[in-house]
Amino acid sequence: MTVLHLLCEYLPAPIGVGTRSPRFSWTVDTEKTLRQTGFRIEIFHAATKEKIFDSGFAETSAQMFRAENLPLEIQSRYEWTLSVRFSDGSVQQSRAEFETSFFSPDDWFDDWVTPVWVHIPPKDQSVTFLRGEFEAGEPERIIRARAYIGATTGIHGNATARMNMYRFRINGQPVCDDVLNPGQLSPRRGRALVRTFDILPFLREGKNAAGVIYISAKISIRILLEYSDGIIRRFSVRDGEWFKRPRGPFVRLWTNEIAEFDGKSEHYDARLEFTGWDLPGFADLDGWQPVRCVSAPDILAPQMQSAAPFLRKRNPALTRFPDGTAVADFGENRNGFVRIRTTGPAGTQIRLNYAEAVDADGRIDPMSTLSAQMEQSMHHDIFWKRTDAPEFYEPSFALHGFRYVEISGMPEVSPDDLEAVYTMSSVNAGFQFQCADPHIQTLMEFCLRSCQSNLMSVPTDCCTRERLGWGADAASVSRFESAVFDLRLFYEKWFHDIADDQGSDGNLQVLAPFAIPVSCTALPWSRGFLAIAKDAWEQYGDRTFLAENYPMFRRFGKYLERITGPDGLSKGHCAFSDHYAKDQPDEVFLENAHVLNSFQLLAEFAGILGSSDDAEFWNVCAERRKSAINRHLRNGLSYGNATQSEAVHALCFRIVPESGRAALLEELCRQLGEDGFIRTG
Repeated sequence: MTVLHLLCEYLPAPIGVGTRSPRFSWTVDTEKTLRQTGFRIEIFHAATKEKIFDSGFAETSAQMFRAENLPLEIQSRYEWTLSVRFSDGSVQQSRAEFETSFFSPDDWFDDWVTPVWVHIPPKDQSVTFLRGEFEAGEPERIIRARAYIGATTGIHGNATARMNMYRFRINGQPVCDDVLNPGQLSPRRGRALVRTFDILPFLREGKNAAGVIYISAKISIRILLEYSDGIIRRFSVRDGEWFKRPRGPFVRLWTNEIAEFDGKSEHYDARLEFTGWDLPGFADLDGWQPVRCVSAPDILAPQMQSAAPFLRKRNPALTRFPDGTAVADFGENRNGFVRIRTTGPAGTQIRLNYAEAVDADGRIDPMSTLSAQMEQSMHHDIFWKRTDAPEFYEPSFALHGFRYVEISGMPEVSPDDLEAVYTMSSVNAGFQFQCADPHIQTLMEFCLRSCQSNLMSVPTDCCTRERLGWGADAASVSRFESAVFDLRLFYEKWFHDIADDQGSDGNLQVLAPFAIPVSCTALPWSRGFLAIAKDAWEQYGDRTFLAENYPMFRRFGKYLERITGPDGLSKGHCAFSDHYAKDQPDEVFLENAHVLNSFQLLAEFAGILGSSDDAEFWNVCAERRKSAINRHLRNGLSYGNATQSEAVHALCFRIVPESGRAALLEELCRQLGEDGFIRTG
């Protein structure tokens, strides 16, 4: 018998828990004749060994428990003991740890900083450098060293919404390889996420330096050092000498005139680097400004995940052209960037252009990664060498969808100089699938690759163009993704974004997060968020997730009720219809089919949460809407325009009366047989 995978907030020994009601979960590996019959959880303060919680033995086979309203302190260590009782009467005990960070803005109020930029056109703005020093004493006496970085979304709304917001360094070294901190966030409610870093491996005796390169509208850093004698020292931006300065080598990050350009390119001139800025004793402070602190953001929440490299690929096929350019083929389309070993004299400009396809001559096709702005929004990075020696470059604030990379300015490039670095959110990319049929195996590999490329803080529609969390797009794959990846924390963060962007009228936006108000209503996209929540519930069984999001869903349901007309239907809220369907369905039918299913899902959620009154109310709403659809939009056997889309919706959402299901299904199969392909969107 073995008790495995003790998790707190779905992580092993997390160091950044931001709730006083954490969830504990585990798995049990036993002989087939044994089963779990009960459990007990005890929680202790790690420093004092004081017991702060005891659940007592719960007679249940459940392997998840939420401890409500614990007397937890910020930035503190705790131990928890799990005792599992088995059907033979035996008890096995296991122990794990967790640490807290911060619970609210009141815990971290007034030492936040803003960017330097004032009276400078947005397209000419760039990053801000922040540095400070702190005294560590003797590192061998330190048993715990943590840095907490809180950050909001960027300073330019939609022009920074999809970018990495900061890079963190200690004593000249990067602390992590994260590529998307804190992730996509909405600016509407002033949310900041706090990420906790273990910095003990980076400390040195005496003075230490912390440095952050950032784009966030507000950012802050706090440092905690705990010594073996029990002493705890804390440092913040207010303590000591902290300075900030703009730009440096990041000469261009975005073009404000071009929508969706954020995070698509980085122009980095290594000749402009502030040498030693992130080391203790840096004295060249000409151009650096003393920090002036501002108040905290309105919401402070833990950042429990980031996006980081998970796969690297070297030695691409290389095609050279007479003009000195070369095109590298890495063999597959993914999300990430290229790390390049550059050669040439100081000042050499090297440009990397990214693409998903090439033309007949083997040149990259810039149209393959573009939005409506065409060539202006091409994914690219530019690097200027600092010295005559070989130098490595990889972008810090740009990510790209690509298979091919065109290299110009470096005629002697070789495959050994290039490495593709593929990135995704930390959602367990280790899923394995094997099938004897090579076609099915290849299809599954394509599906996994597509999902991996688009799980980036939010489930994006693509990794090259919009890179946004569209509700219907994500719902179309959420059942698959929630089964093959661990999306519990991923969805939790994203649904906070969805709630932040919910309209004052209760409507859910078609996508979230988004930096500017969305000017259209498309209820099939809004309903997608409820469908995703259902898939998450069926896969993970986390009642807390449903309970936290039900108020948002309930407001949406009330909005759907308010827009209903005298005939029992709503109209004019289906902006995208059945997107890219070969045969377009009647939009009134499509809209009301998704309204009906929203009511059905709301009734199901209310029932799970034990709200019988709400469940009854939503069931009544659903039956009324179904009756209205059948009364006004049914034409004999079919609905609306008699398309495949309408038939599928009528069957899936159980709109068609039971007596007509078989005939409608037969008609749908007949259409599919005649057409030979699916005509839905």
